Amino acid sequence: MSQDTSKALFAERYEPQVVKVWKKVQSRAQQQQAAATQPRPYQLADLLDQQAVTAKRGKGAKTTGLWDYAQMVYEVAQEQYRALGCECLPCQMTIFTSVELWAEARRVQPSTIYRWNKLLEALGFLQARPHKGTSLETRQASAERRAKAKAQALDAGELGAATPAPPATKRPRKARRDTVTDGTLYAIRFRPDHHAKLHIEDFKHEYRNLDADRQAGRTAHAIIKDMRATAEAQPSVPVKMQGSLNPRRSEWFLILRKWAVRDFYLDDPLEDDPCILADLELRSVDDVIEAVTLIAEVHPTKRNALIGFLAGGLTRIFGDSAYHRAYCKLLWQAWYAETQGRPAFQMLQAQLSRVKADRHDWAALRKPGALLMSRMAG
Repeated sequence: MSQDTSKALFAERYEPQVVKVWKKVQSRAQQQQAAATQPRPYQLADLLDQQAVTAKRGKGAKTTGLWDYAQMVYEVAQEQYRALGCECLPCQMTIFTSVELWAEARRVQPSTIYRWNKLLEALGFLQARPHKGTSLETRQASAERRAKAKAQALDAGELGAATPAPPATKRPRKARRDTVTDGTLYAIRFRPDHHAKLHIEDFKHEYRNLDADRQAGRTAHAIIKDMRATAEAQPSVPVKMQGSLNPRRSEWFLILRKWAVRDFYLDDPLEDDPCILADLELRSVDDVIEAVTLIAEVHPTKRNALIGFLAGGLTRIFGDSAYHRAYCKLLWQAWYAETQGRPAFQMLQAQLSRVKADRHDWAALRKPGALLMSRMAG
């Protein structure tokens, strides 16, 4: 195979993924630059009275469920505020989300989320209303499914003797778009003297492609099903580790953030996959350093595969296959430390850069993996 042919095949296979990676890197750099000059948003205590959302008596007396829900909603709204790169603090922020995802994240029924939204709306903190989108439904395909089910019933003798179907006299109907509820719009207060309220313009946007979400398995129902299956398959994790953040809460916050936050630096954030490096070959330590932060963004059902992929890349680059499980453990520890609010990924990236420099300057270095482990342990 000639060199030109090899370059053409490589560009055809890997160029779309490389472009996506480069767009993601540019997006992060621009967001960090914009966030450095953005006004800091208010604390939740300045926008909402905690005593007003705490039940004084009854079944839920002195519980903080409603306050924790409001805090989580406000954190997602802050992520949207940072992604937009606003130069001044707005009165409110609008996000598109799913009530079912919030209910699963808070371990309550959707009816509880609706009730909490009404209480917070009475206080002026937020306003939530269902959003209508369009879905392409093929009536002809539905008719074919019904005809096939009827034919099977006739063959089985459930509907009596089978009779030949009359010839079709009408032209099949064209596919049409139906109006369906595809999510919920939230308007969240960002200034103490403001009363959150949705505007008519907020309902005119189509925030997600419902048909594409169904094909890709990105619907709220599919996410909840995958999360439940993952929770049953994996061993139980302590709810709290030395007073740290709840790992389950961190998992759901990442899901809600990816669902709600629109990144306008990317052409199509709905099709952006954090696990795009799985189709590429990690050729250097720099590739691993760039991909480490994707552990926090990948879907929970793909995190295990991504960590194994990164660990395998390190073993090939360092030439020490015996350290594959140690690398997996190191990456998992970094992930759990990130859920606790510590900059573990940044620390791991710095240590990988040091090991890369040591391999270049220290020709006698035989086990770079052992050097990396010792430095991370120290």
